[in-house]
Amino acid sequence: MLVENAIKHNVATRKEPLLITIHFEGMDKLVVRNDLRQRMQLAASSKIGLKNLNERCKLILNREVETQETADEFIVKVPLKLNDLGK
Repeated sequence: MLVENAIKHNVATRKEPLLITIHFEGMDKLVVRNDLRQRMQLAASSKIGLKNLNERCKLILNREVETQETADEFIVKVPLKLNDLGK
């Protein structure tokens, strides 16, 4: 969903492709980061996908999704459930 949102809300061309990176932050967060080159939109985004993801994380993990937006990029940090490793 986060990669789909990045593609949906940003402009990408062959000369200027959209850069999307996905990595772990520590053992408990998945980070999705993309360039910010927003499309011209008739209406502002409702961000319903991010709201739904955040609600699920709060219900299941009791933790919230973190978002950051700068002039150059949009970052989403999704909390992960840690399994009992080594048991």
